[in-house]
Amino acid sequence: MVPDVAPTSAPAYSRSVPVAQLAGLVREFAVVRPGPGLRQVMFRAVVLAGGIALVVMGAVRREPWLFGVSVVGLALWVASAMILTHDAIHRTLTGLKWVDDFLPPLLSWPLLWPHYTYGRLHLLHHKWNSSDSRDPERIEPLPEEWDAAGTFGRWRLRHRLPIRILVEGGVGLIVEMIAHGWRLRRDDPKLLGAMLRDVVGVVLTQIFFYGTAWWVGEHVLGGRGLELVGMWALTWLVLERVVGAIMQFRGHVEHDGLWGAGETFFDTQWASCRNVRTHRLVEWYFNYLNYHSVHHAFAFVPWYALPQAHERLAARLADAGFEDFRADGYLGAAREVLGVSTRLRDTGRKT
Repeated sequence: MVPDVAPTSAPAYSRSVPVAQLAGLVREFAVVRPGPGLRQVMFRAVVLAGGIALVVMGAVRREPWLFGVSVVGLALWVASAMILTHDAIHRTLTGLKWVDDFLPPLLSWPLLWPHYTYGRLHLLHHKWNSSDSRDPERIEPLPEEWDAAGTFGRWRLRHRLPIRILVEGGVGLIVEMIAHGWRLRRDDPKLLGAMLRDVVGVVLTQIFFYGTAWWVGEHVLGGRGLELVGMWALTWLVLERVVGAIMQFRGHVEHDGLWGAGETFFDTQWASCRNVRTHRLVEWYFNYLNYHSVHHAFAFVPWYALPQAHERLAARLADAGFEDFRADGYLGAAREVLGVSTRLRDTGRKT
C-alpha cells in the first residue's frame, strides 16, 4: 500500500490557452531592470550591517540580552536576504552579471552555504520539477520510496515537515546539496567546479571570521580570544537554526504534495507549485516567491514583477475556467502540507 499524496498529472491548461499567448502576457518582463534589485541589495546590506554591529556590541560588552535579541533579529533578516541569492542564480536580482554572480557568496559562505553548488542544483530543479525523480529539491516521496522504506523510514516520511524544520535545518540542506552535487556531477559538468569553489570559499571565509574573532579578543580586548571565537560559533548556530528552518519551510510550502507532470512544461510547473495569498510585508520578506507558479513557469520574470505577472496569467487562466489555487497565508499553506502527511498516515492505494 502506498499513500495517495500527489496528482498523477497536472491540468491541461495549454489545451485551452496556448502557452505562447501566456508567455506574451509577461514578455515585457524579460529585460531585468537593475534599479529595484540594487536598491534591495543596498537596503538589506545597511540593515544587515546594523544587525552585525549590535551582535558584536553585545558580545564585546558581555550583555546577554543585547547579544541574544540581536542574533535572533539578525538571523530573521539573513533568512530573508538569502532569498535574494536565489534570484541572483536566475540573473533576475539586478540583471547585472557581476552583482548577481559575486555578491551572493559574501552572504552564503559565512553560513557554510555552498552558493555555487546550490545554483547549479537549483537550475536542475527548475528543469526536473515534477517530471524527473532526480530533482535535487524534491521533498515529496514517490511510491517506490514509500514501498522501500521500513517502519522508521515511513515514520520519517510522514513527519518530514517538522523533522526538516526543527531537526535538519540548515545543516540538513547543506549535507543534501553536497550529496546531490556529487550524485548529479555527470548530469551537469559544471557541478564539480562549483563545489570546488564553494569548498575554497567556505574554508577561507571561516578562517577569516574565526581568525578575526580570536585576534580581536586577544589583542584588542586582552585575552578574550577563545571567548569571541565561541561567540561567533554561537552566532553561526543561531543563524543555522533560524535560516535553515525558514528555508526548509519554504521548500515544503512551495512544492510538497503537488508532484505530478502535465502535458507541457507550463502545465507541469503551474500546477506543481503552491501560490500563497499573504500580507504585503510577508510577500516582501519572501521576495515575492509566494507567487511560485509564475516563477517556475517563466523563470525570466524578475522578483519585483512576480505579483503583476501572476495577476495577468491567473486572470487569463480564470477566463478559460481554471481556478488559481492559492493557499490562505503561510500558516494555511503549512496546514495543507501537514494534510499531505495526514494522508500518508491514513490513506492508501495499490500501485
